[in-house]
Amino acid sequence: MRTGHQALTLFLFAAAVAGCGGSPGTEPTSVAVSAPAPVRVSPPPLPPLPEPCSFSLGERQAVAAPGIINADVGANAESALFAYQVQAAPRSQVIRARLLLGPTLGSELLLSGEAGFHVLPRVLALPDRFLVAWNHQLAVAGEESDRHEVAEARWVFPDGTMSAVSELPFGSGSIRLARVPSGIAAMYTTWESSGAGTAREVLMRQVLDLSLRPIGPPVALLDAPHGGEDEVTLADGTTWVVAVSSGFKTSQWRAHLMRLDATGKVISAVKEIPMEQGYVARPALFDVGDGLLLTWLADQEVGQPPVAATVTKLSYSAEVLDGPRIVGSGGTRFNGGALVVSGGAPALLFDGSQIVGLDRAGAPRGAPQRLGPASAQQPFWIEREGSFAFAWVDGVEREVSLQVAPVTCTRAR
Repeated sequence: MRTGHQALTLFLFAAAVAGCGGSPGTEPTSVAVSAPAPVRVSPPPLPPLPEPCSFSLGERQAVAAPGIINADVGANAESALFAYQVQAAPRSQVIRARLLLGPTLGSELLLSGEAGFHVLPRVLALPDRFLVAWNHQLAVAGEESDRHEVAEARWVFPDGTMSAVSELPFGSGSIRLARVPSGIAAMYTTWESSGAGTAREVLMRQVLDLSLRPIGPPVALLDAPHGGEDEVTLADGTTWVVAVSSGFKTSQWRAHLMRLDATGKVISAVKEIPMEQGYVARPALFDVGDGLLLTWLADQEVGQPPVAATVTKLSYSAEVLDGPRIVGSGGTRFNGGALVVSGGAPALLFDGSQIVGLDRAGAPRGAPQRLGPASAQQPFWIEREGSFAFAWVDGVEREVSLQVAPVTCTRAR
């Protein structure tokens, strides 16, 4: 004989079995299980930056290069290439180049000597060759016009041979080249009609394959660029681009940062960083492992040094972490400096021929060191598998020379 208590117990047991799927047509009872809290893994500590170098300049060599206006250099493990714009005649300019093989400057190469203005050469170094690109403003009936601008490029090989001149699929007043996984990224400025007879200047980016054919359509990045641009590709394949907007349209200069995916498409809202100084030029980005360093050159207020080299530390989402801080001053905004790699660490080249190392926050590591004469213009820092060279343009007009000297790095330990 079952008691009422026993009957109730059996009923509850049967109901439980049914709830677990024991009876057809019933839904199983869900049982909430607490997931373990995620374990936060701290990123491994970054290796320390190499100790700063104490630099000494070796014996220089100089070659006459009269009429140089603008120059650029690229270097790989074996060689380096200087390309320069030369005023050949009152209404004609040409692009010439010299290879630096080991410590020796080679014979002069004529890259383009056709009629018209050839301006702003850019050099991109690949492991086995160099790409030189420039703007060619064609002479039409003795006049120059933006409508007759073309961008041209030529491959130069370490043995001094060259490909034919190729016309790039865009016209441009300036070109910047960068190596990307799919080929070559070219940033350039162009004019686009905005109606009613007006036009706007736009910064564009086009990815090219190694045959210099376009990959996908060009991407418009920024209106009214003025002070230059740079880009850096991160380990995840995305790219950050920085461009400086003209201070003539607004009351303040600004750096605009845009993040691109591997195809070149903009994937983030544009970040703006105001710049409190005057005319801004030569922005540059450098990945230091825990964020980015952004540097630029800018005119100072009346009574201050003519140009300040400024550094700001950014996160990988382009948020300001430190700075801006003025690291060096002097020189001009055109010949005053550049962000370079020195022995595996960032450094700033400025004031003609001074160099100062930077830490990961963008602060100076020691005092600036002078590498060459104060008269040095358009300084170039060349690093090839741990060996260094310093090059510069010296002189005025017809007395200009291209000079280069090996650099020795001595570390305290």
